[in-house]
Amino acid sequence: LTGLLNNLNMIKHVMIEPRSSVGLDDWLEEFYTSVNQNVPNAKLKSRRKSNDQANNNESPSLNGKFLMLNKSGSIIFAVCRGKVSEGLDFADSYARLVIAIGIPYPAFTNPQVQQKREFNDALYKSSAKMACTDKHIRSPLQNLNSSVEKYDTNDDITSSTSNVSSPRRRKVLSGSEWYDAQAYRALNQALGRCIRHANDWGSILLADARFVEQSSRYMCGISRWIRSRVNHHCSWDSLECQLQSFVKSHETEEKVERQVEDLDEIFA
Repeated sequence: LTGLLNNLNMIKHVMIEPRSSVGLDDWLEEFYTSVNQNVPNAKLKSRRKSNDQANNNESPSLNGKFLMLNKSGSIIFAVCRGKVSEGLDFADSYARLVIAIGIPYPAFTNPQVQQKREFNDALYKSSAKMACTDKHIRSPLQNLNSSVEKYDTNDDITSSTSNVSSPRRRKVLSGSEWYDAQAYRALNQALGRCIRHANDWGSILLADARFVEQSSRYMCGISRWIRSRVNHHCSWDSLECQLQSFVKSHETEEKVERQVEDLDEIFA
């Protein structure tokens, strides 16, 4: 309706995640081909590669559909908890930018979600009551262990008596904590699509005002390796400037690395 998709399609090969697994291989092949043909120095990745096409340098086509080679790569529209955001690998040039819009909380009014929240709340309250009871009711053996650990300085005795104490219980999530965990598990899975190995690089955009306005509340669920590198931007100009600088610096590093590799091959 806004014409934005048509404008994007003029500079990027726009792809939308399929709803079913039928035709997924062809869809992926189309994506890999569009990146290989349009992004310089892309590390080739293809599930099916035609030798005739490679030898003749023909324009790539899938199911009779020819790809335009005058575009700067591809853009994928996908959903969290889908095939693209959790099950596929987009290393190196296949994903240099991930944009996450919103926080993918499960549907609050879904009956299954409501029942799960109620179940966890009941279990959480029951666990809290049991923990309070354990603090006041202790067996004679536990009291003996406590006195030994307090007054005996022998390391062997202390370690042996510590093993007699009751095992630590697994933490029970409340309904709201479980609800948050479901959202951030899906979000972190999606954000990790562009960083697939130690030398990989990419940008991550969190398009949600809550990460800025209530950062202490909403940033705590983001993976630590992302939290330590977060920069907040309140204007597009500052974001664009930093993105351009970031991409340019990494592309320069890759260019130097390729030149070094070429020299090594020459003098090998």
